Amino acid sequence: VQSERRNLQQRLDEASNRTSLLRDEMLGISERAALLEESVRELGVGSRNAQEIMRVNEAELLLSMSRERWLLSGDLSGTLHALELAATAVSGLKGPQWLNLRQTMSQELAAFRAIESDPRAIARGELDALEDLLPQLPKASGSAPPIVSNDQGIKRLLNALVQIQPTGQQNLISPSERQAAQTALLLEITNARMALQMRQDEEYKRSVKRIDQWLTRLYVQTPALKERRERLRATTAAPLNISVPLAGSSLLELQRLKQESSP
Repeated sequence: VQSERRNLQQRLDEASNRTSLLRDEMLGISERAALLEESVRELGVGSRNAQEIMRVNEAELLLSMSRERWLLSGDLSGTLHALELAATAVSGLKGPQWLNLRQTMSQELAAFRAIESDPRAIARGELDALEDLLPQLPKASGSAPPIVSNDQGIKRLLNALVQIQPTGQQNLISPSERQAAQTALLLEITNARMALQMRQDEEYKRSVKRIDQWLTRLYVQTPALKERRERLRATTAAPLNISVPLAGSSLLELQRLKQESSP
């Protein structure tokens, strides 16, 4: 009986030891599972943070492009396109800290979309149309008072540039001066484009006036030319600058948020 009791006790001890071992193994598995779950959670957070940083950087680049397009060239369509791409990037930022940025971007987009037409783009189009028409125009024939000058080369061209008499009558160009006058006209068109680029209203108006005077002296006043002259003169009525107070506001807000979140 004692022998059986000892055997039974031994088996109970062995069973208890195995139970303790199994309990320890289960606890180890649970701990490892918890650690694994935490690692996966941290990995997900890190992945979301990386995506957020990428979206913020992408939006900042696009907003910088939008601002430069508007400030340097007044490119309304290019500005809008860059703004819309930036808004798409920002739409993926769901945190509450980005709410003001999304709202600011929506307001800036609305301000640019409210612009019906860009005066500079219209003026450029009229200059393009005039240049396309010039080769088709019949040249005016006649004579003009000779240029009293012994200078040659560039000085001769400058004389042709300034020999415009504001009398209202058509002062025709002599055949010997036609090439210089045509060069002067092309230079004035180039000057008008530069004035548009720099948003120089007064310089653009003066250049258009000189272009118009050269056109009356160089070409027969066909209906097509008269229409082009009228349309070009009409572009001087609108200011070249468009005031958009909210321009660049989204970029400033994004940079402010980045600065606040940096350590």
